[in-house]
Amino acid sequence: MGLIAREIEKNGISTMTVTLLPETTNALGVPRSIYFPNKLGNPIGRPNQKDEQYAALIQCLKALEEVNVGEMVTGTTRNAQ
Repeated sequence: MGLIAREIEKNGISTMTVTLLPETTNALGVPRSIYFPNKLGNPIGRPNQKDEQYAALIQCLKALEEVNVGEMVTGTTRNAQ
């Protein structure tokens, strides 16, 4: 997804990539990303936990407005390990 995000950004469209593997995301040079320290398979919250998933989505949208190109921020959900 990071490579696709770079191409989209070249066309003037901002992107936000959700990651569970920040080291890999940094190595790929993803334009903007948010790291959620969750289990693999649950990047934005546990299954059927709409409140967690909604909170993560809101964090992604806010980060999209605030994060500069090349930056990564850390999000939170109750599923954090």
